[in-house]
Amino acid sequence: MNRLEIRISGEFFPHKLCHSVLTYSNWEGVSLCRTESLLSLRCQLKKFIGELGKIPRYHRTDHSSTATHALRRGLSARDFNAGYLDLMSAFGMTPTVIERAKPQENGDIESANGHIKRRIDQELRLRGDRDFGTRAEYEAFLGEIVRKTNLSRRERLEEELRTMRPCDAARISGYEEITARVTRNGIIRVRGRVYSVPSRLVGETILARLTEDTVEVWCGGILQTRRDRNGADDGPEGLDYRDIIGNLVKKPGAFRNYRYREALFPNAAFTAFYERLRREHPEDRADRIYLAVLNRAACEGEENILAALELLENDTPFSLGALEDLLASRTQTYPDLEDYRPDPGEYDILVDAACFCEAQA
Repeated sequence: MNRLEIRISGEFFPHKLCHSVLTYSNWEGVSLCRTESLLSLRCQLKKFIGELGKIPRYHRTDHSSTATHALRRGLSARDFNAGYLDLMSAFGMTPTVIERAKPQENGDIESANGHIKRRIDQELRLRGDRDFGTRAEYEAFLGEIVRKTNLSRRERLEEELRTMRPCDAARISGYEEITARVTRNGIIRVRGRVYSVPSRLVGETILARLTEDTVEVWCGGILQTRRDRNGADDGPEGLDYRDIIGNLVKKPGAFRNYRYREALFPNAAFTAFYERLRREHPEDRADRIYLAVLNRAACEGEENILAALELLENDTPFSLGALEDLLASRTQTYPDLEDYRPDPGEYDILVDAACFCEAQA
């Protein structure tokens, strides 16, 4: 789908469509996905079958790595992946596969792939803009295209549904679960990507629930945090400085060569502030000051700290003492509240009124 140059809030949105078609009626459905994975297939089947309320007997696919793997290196023969077979078993479907290099055996979906991309492109041209405010807005746009496409197929769909078995797709989970150990730095590694978790979980074994877009961290049956799955493998996008700043404040010397240092600059304002510190102080002292300020931001909010930094003079070297004095002077004070003593007679009035209402009833 990248050739269609879809944007979300002005930023290019790389994605694919997971596309399913019923071979008799050609009723179709799509869902957004980041990669061609078993998880994206699980989510699409759950959505598609959930909308139908019925389930086909067979599921046909090509020889993608999502469903199949080579039996031995160098051989062309392939077999179904264990995860794919488990998914088929969960839905009660029989897996089938086309022969290698014969896409015509998947003619319904191969043809539909081209048609729906052309329809989406035409609708985008009529819309006059390929930028959507949110992902949900884009999904609604796609859903309307599919709905209009399926209108002419309703009659054949009704015939098809009469031959299919009922299925409650809600009982099939739309996520994958993986266990992971939290490192002493408050980080977990899931599917080649790193994510930070609250420091209270250090040393614990957590349960990560993965969807196409998020990873939820569960411990003791309680949701601890949620992270986006966007970004490159082993990149800093899954890290929140609030989770890891506590350890770095204790060991500021580690900041200079910290592997995920980019995660400790939450926005351009903090980057500019750090550059100022490096101009005004030796590097090791600049690191200590920056980490201390970032720690205050984690505790008291970025906006409060950035507002205070803007008020400090730029013509004199920055000091933590000046920041502390400024924050202390801005601390809100509240007036003493008047001592209120309730009148017991007011309670008696309420009791009498309640008794009167009960007598009337």
